[in-house]
Amino acid sequence: MSSSVLKVKGGWAGSISYVAPPSKSYSHRSLLISAVSKGVSRITGLSKCDDVEATLRALRLMGVPVSTRGGEVLVEGCELQSPGGEVYCGGSASTLRMLAPVLAAKPSYAVYTGDESLRRRPVRMLEEAFATLGVEASSANGKPPLKVRSGGFKTNTVMLDASESSQHVSGFLVAGARLGEGFRVALKNRVLVSKPYVELTLRMLRMHGVETRVEGESITVEPGEPKPFNHTVPGDYSLSAIPLAMAAVSGGSVKVHGLVDEPQPDREIVEILRRMGLKIEWSGNTLIAENTGVLKACVIDCSENPDLVPALALAATAAEGETILRNVGRLESKESARATLITKALSKMGVEAFFNGDEILIKGPCRLRGATVDAGGDHRIEMMLIMAGAAAEGETTILNAGSVSKSNPGFYSWVLETGVELQWV
Repeated sequence: MSSSVLKVKGGWAGSISYVAPPSKSYSHRSLLISAVSKGVSRITGLSKCDDVEATLRALRLMGVPVSTRGGEVLVEGCELQSPGGEVYCGGSASTLRMLAPVLAAKPSYAVYTGDESLRRRPVRMLEEAFATLGVEASSANGKPPLKVRSGGFKTNTVMLDASESSQHVSGFLVAGARLGEGFRVALKNRVLVSKPYVELTLRMLRMHGVETRVEGESITVEPGEPKPFNHTVPGDYSLSAIPLAMAAVSGGSVKVHGLVDEPQPDREIVEILRRMGLKIEWSGNTLIAENTGVLKACVIDCSENPDLVPALALAATAAEGETILRNVGRLESKESARATLITKALSKMGVEAFFNGDEILIKGPCRLRGATVDAGGDHRIEMMLIMAGAAAEGETTILNAGSVSKSNPGFYSWVLETGVELQWV
């Protein structure tokens, strides 16, 4: 986008029909696990978002043959080549934190860097984990660029801190599969945040014939060679959460097509919105949400689903009472100071919203008012603010917009098709 200021005309009302974009988390993992499997894997419906493109670029840089045929991406597993220099990850922390362990499993050298937002993201947990494996790693005071010089892992057990992110846990699990000789991930203090994302990695490793074992404070990758697998990427629940939340705010009905009713990261959005009183039903692979009465505030633990917080905050503005979103402190080290930006923006739109360091408190119900708000260059906050602005009275001006292609490149087009008036200024 040439401009980073977006005006949204309020007063929109109606019904929403939305096709869930391909899962970003599934797309990253399908590429990485296929790259270390012996043979050709086919991936149908791979996400075309900026973050997944960053993983594709990095794998090609490491010599992985990747080609496109019709709607399929073909990945031929091979021995990854050492880049010997810079690996540019754009704004994708998933690319950096998952790929660095996979490459470092064998002798290699790489410097992982990215855009301004990525260079604010923590990587110290990777440095500390590499140290337990005898791998040299250094960063700029715990932030990228991250330099990793490896002679291969010196032991088959990594000890790591998963209290802030689980992306590197998935990275080391795939690294263990690449080695094929058995590998153990030991969790410091038995803490694992965003657990559904690690469960997705374990499920996808099994698709490729790699068995794993979860025991208390550790996860073991059993010996064995990963085999190719043909993936169909399911719809993304976290990227469908904002349209679903609009059913709460707008009072209309929302249909989300292309979701699979099976365990996926952030599928919890369905159960949480039901708890708040939203009527949600399945019709095949379409989820239909409708506000049929008064929504109820509730207390929500967000430790396993941090990406749902913007949508839950939006839905909470329509619920009666005080909604408490717990364990959100680590959102401050996402693409932006996410918890702070959410509460500041909603406060400007007339909501009683507070952030106390680890909880977001929102008092509702509240009629949203147009205001000038800051998306902070954060794709998830921007999507929330566009929909909040559409439902609000008056006009909303969003500063530092233009970042949604990081996860959801078709979002602006869909918003316009839905009848919301947008203008870049």
